[in-house]
Amino acid sequence: MHKDKGNNYFSNSLIKGLKYLLLGFTIYFVGKTLISHMSQIHWRELKLLTRFVFLSVLFEIGTRFLTGISYNLLLKFAGTPLPLKISISVSWISLLGKYLPGKIALVASSIYLLKRYKVPSAVAGIVPVLFTLITIIVALALSIPLLFSHKSQVIVKMNYNVIVVLVLVIFLLFNLKYFFSILNSIFRRFGILETDINFSFLQVVACFGLICLQFLFAGISTWMVSRSVCPVDLSILPRIISITAFSGVMGLLAFFSPAGIGVRDGIYFITLGRMIGYENASLIVIILRLIQTMIDLGTAGVGALIIYRQKKNDKYKEPPP
Repeated sequence: MHKDKGNNYFSNSLIKGLKYLLLGFTIYFVGKTLISHMSQIHWRELKLLTRFVFLSVLFEIGTRFLTGISYNLLLKFAGTPLPLKISISVSWISLLGKYLPGKIALVASSIYLLKRYKVPSAVAGIVPVLFTLITIIVALALSIPLLFSHKSQVIVKMNYNVIVVLVLVIFLLFNLKYFFSILNSIFRRFGILETDINFSFLQVVACFGLICLQFLFAGISTWMVSRSVCPVDLSILPRIISITAFSGVMGLLAFFSPAGIGVRDGIYFITLGRMIGYENASLIVIILRLIQTMIDLGTAGVGALIIYRQKKNDKYKEPPP
């Protein structure tokens, strides 16, 4: 009995230590990103139309809500629904994982948080993976106008690697039985209980729509920041949405780049630079990254507070032993 208690105490302490270590790494990388971008801005010379910056912030927050709603829908379709505020909170907290090299923390943190709410391991693993797959296919689809634009061919060059990823992801999403079969094979290797869940075509289409709307919001946010820096016409909004989608998916596929830093920013700089000048583009990239990082921190903090309060309320509701 005492031995079991000792083992449990050791396991709990180890898990708690790993959580704090992961939190420390996340704060370090996020803080490093913020300081790096803030130091590049010449604040005294900066003249922005603040109303457009404010609108950009609102649209960025909107994208975070849409991510949470997508998580909520996927959990519901998988037969393990959670309250909307919990799904949103989990998605906000797990998004901080993208700032760690390797991006495994993004999926791992989501799985860890979902399992705390009694979501089966298999479902907890499928939700973030399926969300990422749909995000890739939607982003690549929205990138097509940019990739085939004669002005952008020199910049991004449609290559066979992008085509292979696009075809593979399309195949998996429209043949979900193969997707779940591959996942179950992986689960067996790691000793995780297999799942027999499946998604209908209409359910996948609903998730597609939400994530498409998410990229639309993100593109509008980019346009708002651009408008705050220099005069830009509303007619270029479709191209900016395409640029936002392409830079986002390339940042996501750049596996060892925390939050796509370097890759994502570089694509923004080159593509926007050709449209509105490289000096304006460099400022837009810095401001956009600054806004997105601060919102990621803020929403993750709100999500952590919601989960903490929920846990506290549940503890008080538990009947006495």
